[in-house]
Amino acid sequence: MLSLSLGVIFTGMALGPSVGSLLIRHTGETLSVFFVVSVLHAFYALFSIFVIPESVTAEQKEEAKIRYREELQLSAEAREGVEHGWVFVLFWFKRLFSFLSPLTLFTPKRIDPFKKGSPRDWSLTFLVIAYGTVLMTMVCLFLPA
Repeated sequence: MLSLSLGVIFTGMALGPSVGSLLIRHTGETLSVFFVVSVLHAFYALFSIFVIPESVTAEQKEEAKIRYREELQLSAEAREGVEHGWVFVLFWFKRLFSFLSPLTLFTPKRIDPFKKGSPRDWSLTFLVIAYGTVLMTMVCLFLPA
């Protein structure tokens, strides 16, 4: 997936200016590029909404809603018990950054979760580090000196 996404990004970076300059030469208008891109984005949005199938079943959606309601209820109960002090600050801080919780997917997991001391699988962690390094390198290449 890393090589595929980078290939698509670099292909777009190579072909985009060429196609844009050909479109400007053909129409004589700079704005034509933005009109064409707007139409393509609208097509992509409609394609995503109406053609690409939903990846989550109705049962999974309902289970997620139930879990979310339970978490909200537990959160409300915990908040009632905490009124001031550092515990309140920590609770607020945890709630503020809870949107980052899916990133725990990239933490190293034990190969055998039931065996204490088993080695960890670092493959996703290294993948994220490599992808982040590539993105930082790309940003540094395009920053003005």
